[in-house]
Amino acid sequence: MSIDELYERVTEAILHAEHMEEQGASVEMRKAFLDVSRIEEEIAEATPASGPEGAVARRGAVRAALKAGFPIHANWLAERYLAEPLPSALADELCRMKSDAEALLADPALASVQVVPKARYHFHDAAA
Repeated sequence: MSIDELYERVTEAILHAEHMEEQGASVEMRKAFLDVSRIEEEIAEATPASGPEGAVARRGAVRAALKAGFPIHANWLAERYLAEPLPSALADELCRMKSDAEALLADPALASVQVVPKARYHFHDAAA
């Protein structure tokens, strides 16, 4: 996929996510922001962190993961991007977003959530 196609996809995804956010917090809104994060990740992979597009994509990927309610993923992305050579302003922003993700992860309400790997269930297996 070309970078122009990625820009088109992310613009559409952002507009959709913002529309969903206006409707109120919901599973659909979280999914929409997760889509934004994933497309921004693709753009970040295709663009250097030192350029404006790369900086926007890295910030956008982390911010959208936070809005989607995935602080673990946001934290991982921030760490990954902070390992790159970055302009200081971008590094500072990513550090702040990483702190936000860590604060969410330290929330006792989230500590009780158990993450279970997705199980695959096949009808023919159950019939055997």
